[in-house]
Amino acid sequence: MTDTSPTSTLDLLRTIKDFEQLAEFLGVSQTHLRFVLYDPKYQRYKTFEIPKRKKGETRTISMPSRALDQLQQCLLAAFQDIYHPRESVYGFTQGRSIVTNAEYHRKGRRIRNLLNIDLKDFFPSIHLGRIRGMLAAEPYKLDLKVATWIAQIVSTYSGLPQGACTSPILSNMLCSRLDTQLSRLSRKHHCRYTRYADDLVFSATGAKFPPELAYIDPITNKIMLGEELIQIITRDKDEENFRINTSKIKFQTPQQRQEVTGLVVNEFVNVPRQFIREVRAMLHDWERNGLLKATANHLLKRKKHRSPNKGRLDFRSVVRGKIEFIGMVRGKDDRIYRRLFIKYSRLTGTPATSLYDASAKPDVFISYKREDREKAVELHRQLSEYGFNVWIDHRIRGGADWKKTIFNAIAQTACFIALISTPYRERLSDKKSIIRQEVEAALKRTKPGSDEICLIPVRLDAKDYPKLLSHLHGYTLPDGLASLSHTIDEHLKLVKEKA
Repeated sequence: MTDTSPTSTLDLLRTIKDFEQLAEFLGVSQTHLRFVLYDPKYQRYKTFEIPKRKKGETRTISMPSRALDQLQQCLLAAFQDIYHPRESVYGFTQGRSIVTNAEYHRKGRRIRNLLNIDLKDFFPSIHLGRIRGMLAAEPYKLDLKVATWIAQIVSTYSGLPQGACTSPILSNMLCSRLDTQLSRLSRKHHCRYTRYADDLVFSATGAKFPPELAYIDPITNKIMLGEELIQIITRDKDEENFRINTSKIKFQTPQQRQEVTGLVVNEFVNVPRQFIREVRAMLHDWERNGLLKATANHLLKRKKHRSPNKGRLDFRSVVRGKIEFIGMVRGKDDRIYRRLFIKYSRLTGTPATSLYDASAKPDVFISYKREDREKAVELHRQLSEYGFNVWIDHRIRGGADWKKTIFNAIAQTACFIALISTPYRERLSDKKSIIRQEVEAALKRTKPGSDEICLIPVRLDAKDYPKLLSHLHGYTLPDGLASLSHTIDEHLKLVKEKA
């Protein structure tokens, strides 16, 4: 398998006609392959149950043996070469995720109605016979005996094993016809369709959802699926043979929380509020009670959902993973993500350097006099903990043109804070001083026709604001910190809406 182009891989698979050639393709001996597949004493899978979210239900996980996993890994590489995912497929596909799935439905449109359909027993319904038939038919056209042997390697008589590396891609391969027909049906009725594993999503912008897809029965008030949609999914038992999980059909209007693969899409793609509250609670518990007690409080309940082969739970990794998930969905410049990340960094004793990319546009620029450096650094810390990307001159890298760097930051920032004290007032009266130039650069961006900046004077003492800034409303520290943060937050929301 030196040439990994899709055509050559498929051609190579088609040339295989006997057991010896298949073993050679997999890089093992005939004896080894026959032992793994047919020896009754050999334990091919280690099976265990984990609870589902729905109370009382369990999911069967089948982990392949090391020898079987090696064979499946080889076949996985071949499947990846010969299978081209449809545009509507977002699960188990490189470069696509639950985020891109949700974004596809939301992008450039307002969703009026959303239909979610769940396929029942998705992996178990894809049994050995269906895989063999798929590999022997178009477009793959493998020898029937070879298709049978491959199907025996990647499946069991109870369906695709949840735990085998080949199961996800095989489920997508087998659903190709389903995806094509559902995409065609959705386009016909001006909807968008995607599938993420067993989760089918249809979205529409019209005030009335196409009844050919789904409608609300006026008598029973239940969701009824259109006949054409049902026929495509369930079809002939020898072809698609999927079943609809009627208990998980959801029809969502703008007045409800609309979700696509667990992400909220009412206004923009977002994580559920409960998820953010959970992360905040974990960080709070960690800060208040320490790492060991927080681990006991939040992670012991997760053990029942984990494979017995996995190692000890790491609370820190779980929290970091959840925070990074928020950053992936909401963006790394999001205030909530930054605030959670900074708190996590403080608890772990590591610097939050990844938040302060020099090329990123700052949310806040702090202008101050050298005598007030300690107070400026403290304000920088406090605002950073609120989740803002704060620019201060100690972020200037060695060897950089400091004056050019400062004015570039002012040109990009959304909010400019003039940290006013007696020394600052004195320098502001000098038209040649750098302080005066900074403030004038910010004032230019407040004039009509220019891009908007929020210029906020913040006093460190009881004296009035200087004449140049006397027309602006400001705050006095430390009492006005919460109000200052609220003003910055509201302005950033306006900037984001305009963008």
